[in-house]
Amino acid sequence: LLVGIVRAWTRLGGRRRPDILHSHTLRTSVPATMLGRVLRRPVIATEHWTALLPGTDDLTPRELHLAGRAYDRADLVLPVGPSLAAAIGDLAPEATIEVVQNAVDEATFRPALTGRTLPPRFVVVGKLIARKRFDVVLRALAMLHHTHPDVALDVVGDGPEAGALEHLATELDLGSSCTFRGALPKADVASILQAGTALVVSSTSETFSVVAAEALCCGIPVLTGRCGGPEHFVDEGSGFVIEPMNESMLAQYMATAVEQTWDAAAISAAAAKQFGLTAIAERLSAVYERVTAR
Repeated sequence: LLVGIVRAWTRLGGRRRPDILHSHTLRTSVPATMLGRVLRRPVIATEHWTALLPGTDDLTPRELHLAGRAYDRADLVLPVGPSLAAAIGDLAPEATIEVVQNAVDEATFRPALTGRTLPPRFVVVGKLIARKRFDVVLRALAMLHHTHPDVALDVVGDGPEAGALEHLATELDLGSSCTFRGALPKADVASILQAGTALVVSSTSETFSVVAAEALCCGIPVLTGRCGGPEHFVDEGSGFVIEPMNESMLAQYMATAVEQTWDAAAISAAAAKQFGLTAIAERLSAVYERVTAR
C-alpha cells in the first residue's frame, strides 16, 4: 500500500508534495500516516468500516494495534457516525476525532415527481449477508399480511444469502409480494426508493447506512433498529427507531408507516441539507483549511 501511494504520487507529477494525504480506509490509513511523517504533511483518515464496531470480531489484535497507532498519528480522524467515533476513541485515545457523514448525490436521490405508487411497497437494499438480517423483514412482511395483505417488498442486492432468503420467501408464501431485484445501478435504486413507502434497515451493525440517507433524500421514511448508524439521524418526522428489532415489532411499525402521512418534501430537504454533496464538500473544505493552517 505504501508503494502504491508513492506510485500514485509519481503518476500525478511527483514534483510537488501534496498539501494533505486523505485516506478513506483503515488499511490505507497505516501507510498514509507513515508517508505523512516523511513528507511532513497532515494526514486525515476517513473511516467507514463496520469491523471496528464492538462485537464484530473481524480484526485481529495486530490489526487493531496498527489501527490505533495510525489513528493516533493522523492529524484528524473522520468517522462517518457517532458509534464509530466512540469505537475509534476507545482504540486510539490520543486521536483527534470529528464526525463527517457520507455524502449522497441529491440530484439522483430526490423525491418522486409524481405521487407514491400503490399498493404500499417497502424496500431493503444491501449485500445479502447474514449481518443485514433481511430474514427478519421477510418474516415481518408475512405477519403484516394478516392485516395488510396488499403490502409488498423489494429486495435490492445480491450476496451469499440470496438463495436462503428466496427459499424463506417461498416458505412464508409471500409469492409476488416479495420481489428480488438483484444488484442495481444507483439510478435504478433511486427509482425504487422514490416509489417506495419506506426503507427498512434491519442490520445488526452499521457505521452509517448510506442507503438510509439516500432514502431520506428521496423523501421516504426509514425504519431502523439501533445498529450503530441510522438511529443517529432518523427522528420522529423521518421514520422510526425500533427497539427491539424483531419481526413482530417491525410488522407493527410497518403497519404504522403505511397508515401514517409523511411529509416527503420536508424529509428530503432536511436530508439533503445534512448529507448532500454540497453540504459534505463544505465540511471537508473547512477541515482541509483547518489542518493546513496549523
